[in-house]
Amino acid sequence: MVRGKDASLAARAANRLAELYIEGNLQVRAGQVTRVREIVSHKLAEMRGELAKAEAKVSAFKDAHKSELPELMEARLHERLSLSRQIEMETGFVQEAQRRLDLQGTQPFGKGHRGGAARGRV
Repeated sequence: MVRGKDASLAARAANRLAELYIEGNLQVRAGQVTRVREIVSHKLAEMRGELAKAEAKVSAFKDAHKSELPELMEARLHERLSLSRQIEMETGFVQEAQRRLDLQGTQPFGKGHRGGAARGRV
């Protein structure tokens, strides 16, 4: 509060004091922002360094344990399923071929053989 004989002068003085207070407050806050920015930048640089080290460790671990990683499990399961289906299909082909061979062995000589009928004509 400012008092004086001249009300206009007192009002101007009060306004100027308020402006000075606001400017000072803004300067303090600007300094705080600058310091916080510096701290955050420093911490961020530290964290980036730690992250790079951690990523290097993870990469080295993955390289050392390529065949043991869980993410390979699904791919291996899919591969096994595919191989199992292929084996089943090939087993079916083998069984069908064996059945046909067995059937040919039960047919009388000459049936189904071109050479057998020709031999009887001599």
